[in-house]
Amino acid sequence: MQRISLLLLVLVVIPFVVSAQSVTEGSSEYKAGDFFIGISSGVDINMNAYRTPETNGFKFEKKGPRYNFGFDLGVMATKRLRPRFEMKYVRVAYGQDWPGSSTGGTTYEYTTTKVNYLDLNMHLDYLLWGAKSNLKVFLSPGIKTEYSMGARYRTTKSDGDHTKKKFNVLDEYFPHSIAGAACSMIFKYDLNENMGITFTPEYTKFFRPFQYVNTNKYQRLSFNVGIELRIH
Repeated sequence: MQRISLLLLVLVVIPFVVSAQSVTEGSSEYKAGDFFIGISSGVDINMNAYRTPETNGFKFEKKGPRYNFGFDLGVMATKRLRPRFEMKYVRVAYGQDWPGSSTGGTTYEYTTTKVNYLDLNMHLDYLLWGAKSNLKVFLSPGIKTEYSMGARYRTTKSDGDHTKKKFNVLDEYFPHSIAGAACSMIFKYDLNENMGITFTPEYTKFFRPFQYVNTNKYQRLSFNVGIELRIH
């Protein structure tokens, strides 16, 4: 988590260090054909992101918040509409209480499962406010698809030791692929005509539960900061 916090700090501070020039008059207004490249990182607050029913004696609970980082590419189709493709790495985690199994006198107590996902997302950004201002506000609905790239396990034992082994009874209690609808607000401040910083709160509601046996839909709140470059 410290590394993520440091990355967020760097993303915010670097533009102020490398850019001292002011925005020239009229250059803050986006035009059709303007191309954008962005990078961002942030934290995710996941809701219903674990298996609800007890399974094989395991009881499950959420772990978080977790994090994400990625990049995106967009182009202004008009002065206000910007289709944008986004690729992200997302880390999701949940916990499992062991049902009292023991081996060689040592009891396994708790396993944390961390799942790595690749997100491929499509957004349609609409410039709500600030067409001729340095500060711009976009409304951004989108479709999110998420694909598992594997999981890591860390089990705590009663003697205080840990193991990263995946035991046979630890089934894969997470989706290998899942899709949902997302909506975000993008607050962007243009430092100059080519570079800006962004803050993006986002809400995602997936089209199904984290596991099909769950009752409630899988949901996520995300808060990202980033840097965006404009090519025009």
